[in-house]
Amino acid sequence: MLVEFHRKLSESCCDVVFGYQEVRKGRLFEQIGGGLFWKGINFLSDVKILENIATERIMTCRYVEALLQMGDRNLFLGGMMSWAGFYQIGLPVLKKQRCGQSTYTLMRGIG
Repeated sequence: MLVEFHRKLSESCCDVVFGYQEVRKGRLFEQIGGGLFWKGINFLSDVKILENIATERIMTCRYVEALLQMGDRNLFLGGMMSWAGFYQIGLPVLKKQRCGQSTYTLMRGIG
C-alpha cells in the first residue's frame, strides 16, 4: 500500500497521500458509532474532516513540520490532517476485520 501511496505522492506533487475506507468495516454498532462520531466532529468544527479516514498515509517533510508546529500533546491525527491544510489526496483502502476477540471496550474509549 505504501508503494502505491509513494507513487501517487511523487507523480502528483501533493504533500499527503492518505487512505480512507469507502465502506466502513465492522459490525453494525461500529458502523453507526463511527458514523455518528464523524458527523459530530464535523458539526462542531469549521474545518470539515473526511469520514472513514485510515491511519495509513505518506507525507512530505514540510507537511510533517507543519504538524509539529501545532504542538498538540494529545494527537487527533484525523483532525490535524485537515487543519494543517496543504494539497492532499485520498486513496481508497480495504481494511479487514481482525481475527479473534477485540480487547477494546466502549468504557476504554471513553476513559
